Amino acid sequence: MRTKWKIIGFVFLSCLVYFSIHPIVLDYTKPNLFPLTSKQLKKEKGEMFMLNDLVQQSENSDFTIYLMLNREDNAFVKQGFKSNSILKISDQAIISNFLSKKLTYTDTDVATVQNKIVLCAKGRVVLEFAVAITPNSIGIQSPYTGWATFNNPQEIQELLQKCTRYNYPVLLLKN
Repeated sequence: MRTKWKIIGFVFLSCLVYFSIHPIVLDYTKPNLFPLTSKQLKKEKGEMFMLNDLVQQSENSDFTIYLMLNREDNAFVKQGFKSNSILKISDQAIISNFLSKKLTYTDTDVATVQNKIVLCAKGRVVLEFAVAITPNSIGIQSPYTGWATFNNPQEIQELLQKCTRYNYPVLLLKN
């Protein structure tokens, strides 16, 4: 009987460790229902904008950014956390800096982006973008912006280096 409980305990702890490294994402968001400002329309080709242009903010906004990566980009972004698939930024100064970075609308689309950035305010999804990260460029894609690239990818790379690992077995996204 003791052996049975030892095996059950071992399996439970193994599952807990595995899902802490590779969390399950439960995404209950409804597409295109995020509370954005009236500036959410796509821009003209070459026009610059900031994510701040899309987000309704107040001084007491409590934002969190989740960066969900495939293994290849995860190794590139956060060398010390190669096995973690979800990274998190909760420092409001870093998030404010990220939202104020300039992007350029390219009037194109990218079909095979496998990574995602999710901006949450008080536990609810505000913005969700597909993100492509390469050594030379970082770009986002969404129904609001189309494909847009950051004007200074090195600055974004430095911000992404400040991500911490998300250590819980489940991430619940809702709007």
